[in-house]
Amino acid sequence: MAEGQPSDFYSGSQLLLPLAVKVGVPIDQLNFLLGQVISLIIGYGFRKILPASRDSATSRHIAEVVIGGLLTYFCFSYQILHLVAQGALCYLILILAPKQHMHVICMVVILGYLAVLHIYRMTYAYMIWEMDISGPVMISTQKLTSLAFSYHDGTVKKEESLSKDQKEEAIRRLPSILEFSSYILSFHLVLVGPMCLYHDYIAFIEGDNKTREGIVAEMPSDVWLNKTLITLACFFVMMVILPIFPTDIFTEDEFLGYNVVGRMFYMLVSVSLVRYRYFFAWYLGKQCCWVSIGYDQDGNKQWDLVNNVIIWDVEFGNSMRLMVNGWNTKTALWLRRVVYERVSPAYNTWMVYLVTSIWHGFYPGYYLAFFTAALFTLTARSVRRNCRSFFISNTYLAFFYDCITFTFTRFCNVYMAMPFTVLKFVPTLGVYMTLYFWLHILSILGLVILPGKTRQQAQKQT
Repeated sequence: MAEGQPSDFYSGSQLLLPLAVKVGVPIDQLNFLLGQVISLIIGYGFRKILPASRDSATSRHIAEVVIGGLLTYFCFSYQILHLVAQGALCYLILILAPKQHMHVICMVVILGYLAVLHIYRMTYAYMIWEMDISGPVMISTQKLTSLAFSYHDGTVKKEESLSKDQKEEAIRRLPSILEFSSYILSFHLVLVGPMCLYHDYIAFIEGDNKTREGIVAEMPSDVWLNKTLITLACFFVMMVILPIFPTDIFTEDEFLGYNVVGRMFYMLVSVSLVRYRYFFAWYLGKQCCWVSIGYDQDGNKQWDLVNNVIIWDVEFGNSMRLMVNGWNTKTALWLRRVVYERVSPAYNTWMVYLVTSIWHGFYPGYYLAFFTAALFTLTARSVRRNCRSFFISNTYLAFFYDCITFTFTRFCNVYMAMPFTVLKFVPTLGVYMTLYFWLHILSILGLVILPGKTRQQAQKQT
């Protein structure tokens, strides 16, 4: 197959196929990139021609649906029907299901729809990496389920039983079909996300995200330039540096030619570089949201409302918590809102990793990765609660502790993400075997040896 030529499984537009073949870029990626650039350009005009206000809300909703629908059809053709079908199922559940259980029913049905889509893709395009509608459906799954839980909070649960965040995000009335469709098909977010809560999306449409001065703030040029430069830098790393350190060799004899230290350091470099694919997609998606304004506790503008990654924390964080919280932040927010805060603390961490595994799909590598991540998370929590207090009283000891946790966080990061690059069960175990499962063993020993202190006990010791 020539460079740029699609496989038989890609259903998107073939209009740019001659250009794709000429430049050697797969047509699905070229279509996606063009779609995001169009969204970026239209987003600017959208702010100017249809400024946010409640009077213009209907026009803005219609524009979001029409433009988002056209861009999705351009990239995925008839597969857009999956977004329509999934949204229709959710809306019918919100109308017809028993109010006490509608959010749980919605979670099961909507996540189940995505699961079936993942399985279907595996049957016709196993290990073939072309974009299809499953990406947008993954985003819509987050939107629809978070909306269902917020609607349940706003119409069924008692006010005093809600947390502060749940009160702010509660939906008091069922969205109209136009509002609902706009939320799902919004051209700002439909192709790559990230997930935006319905509460924030409606505030954007109706102008309720205005500043204290009563105007929708314009992103300062230096902030826009900074985000643009980061996007371009991630694109450069993805296109130029990543191919020098391919992850394909993990299952080849060339990888076995290194000693165990060399294998670990090669993995550290190659898997770290893979992240820049996601950095690029998420930053490009963020650039398409011209009104991604957010505020800190003091009311200062942060421009991070749809930020999906904190690169500094992912690359240089000195704890598992910082690293995990900085990665795919909107998915983490979704999991917190619909899983972590809703189930017993005794098993909420494991439930989070189970749901996120299903959300990603059914390649065995995902489950090995998230099992490992859950193990590392629990061990890191235990180490912090039992050991940190012995180091923080002295500046030099605290620095030593930070160096140790920084180093282990870097290795844990790539060690648990490696299965995402291999995906198959036996080959993934084979790679871990070449590393002697050393971080699995250390983590299990940490959980077994260290006492199970609660957070309150650790704070008292501090």
